[in-house]
Amino acid sequence: MIKKIAAFSSRLLVLLFIGYWVQKLILEYTDTLFDSELLSLAYFLNGFIALLIYSLIYALRNKFFDQLGFLFLIGSFLKFGAYFLFFHPKMSGTKIDFSLFFVPYVLSLILEVRALLNIFESKK
Repeated sequence: MIKKIAAFSSRLLVLLFIGYWVQKLILEYTDTLFDSELLSLAYFLNGFIALLIYSLIYALRNKFFDQLGFLFLIGSFLKFGAYFLFFHPKMSGTKIDFSLFFVPYVLSLILEVRALLNIFESKK
C-alpha cells in the first residue's frame, strides 16, 4: 500500500512541479500580471487534496470498491470548495486568475483519474 501511494505522490509531485514552472514561465514571459503567492497556493492545495483523495481511495479500494467513484466525486467537490473558500474571494474574475487554480486542478485530476482507472482495472 505504501509503495503505491509513494509512487502516486512521486508522479503527482513531478507533474505539478513541471506544471507550476511552465505556467509561471509563460505568465512571466508574456508580462502577465498574476499573484505568484496564489499560484503557489493553488498548486499546493490541489496536490495535497489529490494525494489525500488517492490515499483514501486506495485504502478503501477493497472494502468499498463499488463506492470508489463517489469517493472520487466527493474529492472533486472538496477541490471546488477549496477554490471558493481560498481563491474566489481574492480573484478579480479574469481568465488569468481562473487559470491560476484551474491548470493545477486539471493536471492533478488527470493523474487521479488515471490512478483510479488503474485501481478499477486491477480489480478485474
